[in-house]
Amino acid sequence: MLVHFMLKQGRELRDLIDSRHSEAMTAIAKQGGELREHADRLHRETMAAIAEQREHADRLHREAMDAIAKQGERLVDLHLQAMAAVAALGERTAALEARVG
Repeated sequence: MLVHFMLKQGRELRDLIDSRHSEAMTAIAKQGGELREHADRLHRETMAAIAEQREHADRLHREAMDAIAKQGERLVDLHLQAMAAVAALGERTAALEARVG
């Protein structure tokens, strides 16, 4: 009778342990799923931030290139003005030399 009682208690203890183990594994799986969802959300947010920074950098690059192009156009204008001034100076010099000479 004592052996039967001990076997019954052992079986009940094993069933309890199996039940607790199952509960623990379910909790771990749930927590793992929640952590995975959290990690996925963080990954999406990070990728969105990277894309936003890339767009910002691209916009700044385009603005810089436009500014460089405008400066280039301005330099061309200044060069043409300088060449016109040199030509006008040459004409005046020639006119003065003709008057004097």
